Amino acid sequence: MGSEAEKIFTSFNLSEDEKKSYEAVLKKFDEYFIPRRNIIHERACFYQRGQQPGETAEQYIRVLYEVAEHCEFGDKRDEHIRDRLVVGIQDKELSRKFQLKADLTLQEVTEQIRQAEEINKHVSLQSSAPEAMAVNMVRRQSGPHTDRPGRYRPRQDASSRQETYKMEGCGKCDVTVVNQSTYKMMKPKIELQLPNTRFVSPGGDLKCMGLFQATTKYKEQQYTFNVYVIEGKVSCLLGRHEAVEMGLVIRVNEVSTVFSSGGLLDTEPVKIVLQEGAQPYAVHTARRIPLPLVPLVKKELHRMESEGIIEKDNLKPGWPDMDKIQQADASAKQKQAHFYNRRHGVRCLPPLSPGDPVLTKLDGQKQWTRPAVIQGNVFVVSLAFADLVVAFYPYPLVLYALFHDGWALGNTQCMVSGFVMGLSVIGSIFNITGIAVNRYCYICHSFSYSRLYSYRNTLLFVALIWLLTVAAIVPNFFVGSLKYDPRVYSCTFAQNVSSSYTVAVVVVHFLVPIGVVTFCYLRIWVLVIQVRRKVKTEESPRIRPSDLRNFLTMFVVFVLFAICWAPLNLIGLAVAIDPTRVGPRIPEWLFVVSYFMAYFNSCLNAIIYGLLNRNFRNEYKRIVTSVWVTRLFVTETSRAATDGRSMKSRQSPQPALNNNESLRERINKD
Repeated sequence: MGSEAEKIFTSFNLSEDEKKSYEAVLKKFDEYFIPRRNIIHERACFYQRGQQPGETAEQYIRVLYEVAEHCEFGDKRDEHIRDRLVVGIQDKELSRKFQLKADLTLQEVTEQIRQAEEINKHVSLQSSAPEAMAVNMVRRQSGPHTDRPGRYRPRQDASSRQETYKMEGCGKCDVTVVNQSTYKMMKPKIELQLPNTRFVSPGGDLKCMGLFQATTKYKEQQYTFNVYVIEGKVSCLLGRHEAVEMGLVIRVNEVSTVFSSGGLLDTEPVKIVLQEGAQPYAVHTARRIPLPLVPLVKKELHRMESEGIIEKDNLKPGWPDMDKIQQADASAKQKQAHFYNRRHGVRCLPPLSPGDPVLTKLDGQKQWTRPAVIQGNVFVVSLAFADLVVAFYPYPLVLYALFHDGWALGNTQCMVSGFVMGLSVIGSIFNITGIAVNRYCYICHSFSYSRLYSYRNTLLFVALIWLLTVAAIVPNFFVGSLKYDPRVYSCTFAQNVSSSYTVAVVVVHFLVPIGVVTFCYLRIWVLVIQVRRKVKTEESPRIRPSDLRNFLTMFVVFVLFAICWAPLNLIGLAVAIDPTRVGPRIPEWLFVVSYFMAYFNSCLNAIIYGLLNRNFRNEYKRIVTSVWVTRLFVTETSRAATDGRSMKSRQSPQPALNNNESLRERINKD
């Protein structure tokens, strides 16, 4: 070490064990020669350290690791290095992509930075365009001189001046196009001719207003070509043919044979198998093709396949069918296997949702997902069931009592009829409340709707509604409020049996549902007003028209429900407050009208759906048409059998049968 180092070593006052330890001696020398570091200064240098021009990604990563050694970050060192790498790299596009990821790790950042730098090097090597090493002289541009030295030509008059417009993206478009605003600024106005070309872009079809001939001058040579005016906000693009003709874009024809029809190599099939622990250097996902370009891509793939350039891979991917897996543990194992395969480069395809809109459109089918069918309509089906229950059992008994001028079916039938009628009434009220809550969550809390109203949770909610309905009707048997009322010829709830129970019934069965439904629809309506105010500034509103129509339909159902049930509940509340005085004063006709208004509400729901919902109208027409066609078919068949023409009818179907088949085909197409 030298004499000076030995003198310093003797000043350390180390023990015999520490003198024999290399790490202890080295630590003492570091503390002696390196003074105590300023942590604030070290961290400031770390945060200000960015990637220098010409510095490779590997060098920048190593420098950050070296600087971070003296910053005392502790367990947070990797996070600080990750943040500095994301902010300090020169590739700002890659930095922007990093900042969009929530679960970004240091390993992912370093790998992608190295991959991006390697890919940029490969791309630069593939480019054959020569680069200028230096600029030695700039040639002076010659002006429009006259014959007299030192003089310039006078400017042209405004009448002979020609307008100049800048074109972008030379050679990126098949034809030359300008937008509508640029065409309107042209002076003098140019009359447009009818276009004979259809314009298609990755975003869809473009509307062409017309075309005109334009003349331009480039390098002392004049060019004339057609210019198409496109409606909307599009860029002014110079066509590929014009760009090549002017020399702005140079076609490389030296290797044209590479792009001609080729074929497969006459060799044995090559099989590449990676080792078990191998990790891919770069993994790229398949590109998504814009829908307007799908036919062109398919046509090109068929051409390349017919010429032998490519072969269609008919092998099944290393991923089983997701529809056949029903158990949760099997699905979890499959996801784990997919992650392992993707990590180690084994050939596999990721599981895609069958409701993906791109896949359904490519297949020519309609998007039809299970949550859209079940979650939105299961409450409507439950409401329809509640409305139909009263028509199957209580209403026929009411008609029987009406025709016989009294109840003659016994007390048991009366109790059962009142119970079933209560199921229908209370179930309808609770289902309307459930629909309002469902619409409120769907529109106002759309992000958590799919989690809250899953397939299983939706069925549980419907079961809870009917469980509460049964629980609300059972106390009637203990109170004894189910009695025959001769005014309405039915066994129903008697309002004058118990005042406290009548108040509880009105509160639980009417006031609470009215309050919940009112709150939900007011919140939805406030959101609708806010969206309509912002729709002028925002590109896409949050609420779709179909959702708004469904909301209006259910709102009308709620309003009619409140109108039909309010009189009967108000009468019951008034009777419960003072049965002896208010009860006899209520006219019989008022009670009868309010009673039948309440029970007529079940019939109104189907009418409202038919008037306000197109799908319900189509189904109503389909049912009526099917019943009518079936009746005609039965009539014609019976008539043929009576006339002794059975064999003839078998050989040539009747017109009704043909109409039935055509109707079935039309329904299947729809």
